Amino acid sequence: MIRPIVDGRLYVGDAKLVCTGCGYTRQQAVRGQWFGDAFDPIAKQPLWLKAPCCGRTLWALNAEHLAVLEGYVGAAVCERTAAPSAYTMVEVLPRWMKLAKHRGEVLRVIDRLKRTLPV
Repeated sequence: MIRPIVDGRLYVGDAKLVCTGCGYTRQQAVRGQWFGDAFDPIAKQPLWLKAPCCGRTLWALNAEHLAVLEGYVGAAVCERTAAPSAYTMVEVLPRWMKLAKHRGEVLRVIDRLKRTLPV
């Protein structure tokens, strides 16, 4: 589950790392972890789901994250909530990703990243 982002971009919650190849699992509480780079906050490794897009790097943590990005960017109408107390991920997406002129390229890159996921 993608949790709300508090204080702008601060992720707070529990995280679980699972290797589908060998079955290794690791779970830990993540407190005060800042997202914004294409690095996994637990494994401290570069993310697999990243690609150049509109002169920047589009990245996602997992398939669910990609689906949320695709749903938001692909929506015909993007509504705002009134004075949120805690920001959600889509409310703090970078401006370049929200621009209508980039919608096509962003959706193409998301589709390309989805095809790299295991079935």
